[in-house]
Amino acid sequence: MTCLRGSVRIEHPQGRLQLQAGQQTVYDERLSGVVAEAVAAEVSAWTEGMLVFRRAPLREVVAEINRYRRGKVLLGESALARAPVSGRFRIDDPDAALEQLGQTMSLGLRRFPGGIAVLG
Repeated sequence: MTCLRGSVRIEHPQGRLQLQAGQQTVYDERLSGVVAEAVAAEVSAWTEGMLVFRRAPLREVVAEINRYRRGKVLLGESALARAPVSGRFRIDDPDAALEQLGQTMSLGLRRFPGGIAVLG
């Protein structure tokens, strides 16, 4: 959840959290309460067809790519999950993002039937 302007209150079974403009948090069934600064141009880039990352863990980048790609991308090694990634990728071509990640991070990319891809 990112608040681009004004403020937003998150009401969750685990508690409440208030975000101000320029802040973000990530939550699922748990409400972590961790609030971080957000760069509006990066978090809203999807509205312009782009995914933008600045030193994001590879696992988060792969999770975002999976939102826009048919099939599923898996990381081959769990040690890769925390590797930092910076870059801009087009939402309409997630496979190009995978190719670029594979080349720039020296990772293998294997493709399988059903849209399954393994990076690393």
